[in-house]
Amino acid sequence: MALKRHALARRRRAVGLTQEHLAEALRVERSTVARWESGKAEPQPWIRPRLAQVLEVTPEELSRLLVVAPEDASPLSERTQYAMRYPSRVDLATVAELRDGMQSLGERYDRLPSAALLAHAGEHASRVAFLAAEAPAGRVQREMRVLQADAATFMGQLVWDASQRRDHATARSYYAQSAEVARHLRDPSAEGHALLRTCYVAL
Repeated sequence: MALKRHALARRRRAVGLTQEHLAEALRVERSTVARWESGKAEPQPWIRPRLAQVLEVTPEELSRLLVVAPEDASPLSERTQYAMRYPSRVDLATVAELRDGMQSLGERYDRLPSAALLAHAGEHASRVAFLAAEAPAGRVQREMRVLQADAATFMGQLVWDASQRRDHATARSYYAQSAEVARHLRDPSAEGHALLRTCYVAL
């Protein structure tokens, strides 16, 4: 399976840079940037502070971007792609696919470093939150909200683990999001789970 730094490439694009522009800013060859993003080379320690500055991230965030993660072997299905284009038409089958995606992330959590899952899990959680907000009222929306609460709790755990239990603020914000959704659903079990995780972070 090919290994790539997807998070690094996404961050570069997010700040509006091509590989060539980033290379110019760092005074390196474009092929050097390509090798970083392909996972074939590591940015040297002396260039990392400048790389973090250009990408507008902290040194800790840069370390996460440099994790070489397995390429996602399960691209979005046609059903999920359709739902993302027409979110008001999301249905229970799409919810089931998204839940399967969460289950797959949970299984990978036991085998891979948390930092390696952050980008993929973040994308998945963002999709879930977007569709939960746009889903038609009724059972579909409720199921999407339940999944949103689960995804937020999972993201809190990932961030806390990946930061070696130092990024309390981000973890707490995800748990707070999960608890808020659970309260809206009147689901005391999901709310209690999120609050319990918040207590772990506080300890």
